[in-house]
Amino acid sequence: MCSGIDRTQAVLVFVTKKYVNKVAGTNTRDNCKKEFRYAEMKKSAQFMIPIVMEPSMKKTSTWSGAVAMNLGSTLYVDFSSDDNFDEMVSNLCSRIRGIITPVCDIIGSSSNLPASSTVPASSAFKPLEQLTEEELGRWLKSIKLFQLIPNLKEHDVSGEILALCETVEEIVEFGCKTAQARLLFRKVQEAKASGGVSLSLLSDCTPASALTEVPATALPANGPAPASVPAAPGKYNLQAIAYHIIHLTCTPLVTAPLTVPPAAAIPGTDIPCPSPL
Repeated sequence: MCSGIDRTQAVLVFVTKKYVNKVAGTNTRDNCKKEFRYAEMKKSAQFMIPIVMEPSMKKTSTWSGAVAMNLGSTLYVDFSSDDNFDEMVSNLCSRIRGIITPVCDIIGSSSNLPASSTVPASSAFKPLEQLTEEELGRWLKSIKLFQLIPNLKEHDVSGEILALCETVEEIVEFGCKTAQARLLFRKVQEAKASGGVSLSLLSDCTPASALTEVPATALPANGPAPASVPAAPGKYNLQAIAYHIIHLTCTPLVTAPLTVPPAAAIPGTDIPCPSPL
């Protein structure tokens, strides 16, 4: 447990009500409590990324104890729904890239990937400020806010203008309802934190179904899926999430399938997942 935290560069904290309560509890022998305290001590909150797994935990005001104290003000990644799974994993991968050495530099040799098969991680995203009017529309459709397109066009709102918005009220001024403005503001903040919008959501060849439906797995189009890859992410299937993180953090285009690391139990839970990245 300690050696895994010592050797890692980033700590992903999967936030559930039960997890927060265990970390805040009085049982000093609880693994969740011990791991969180050790990770905060050795890595600090700067290298910890909170990932909300339940809708009831999306309001950080409901968090308590050490999780709230250390991560309550940190922008979290929302995995409370299976909607837009590809985009959520891409955003998480980008957050990870921002604080660690690229994973492909670490596992590239062991995954037998040819050097020519990789592309710079940053090339998989386009900054919000650089989106064309058409690309902005496709992004809004992908996050299920297509109904805002007419209002934003009427007010000549570009991706650059959205990126400059610092409050929900500024977006409301574009003729958006408050609830929609809140969601758009949050998506804008997520896009800025992750380095931009995934190019897979902006491509002209993206099928219409991709704007409303998320594929079960984000596997390379030009490579067969390894038999050991989980078939469907599922809300609590951390093994599937971890596989996608490894795949997307290394490269969005590979000529050979990646091999999922051997499963290892997460201390304090019954959930399997690959070994630490």
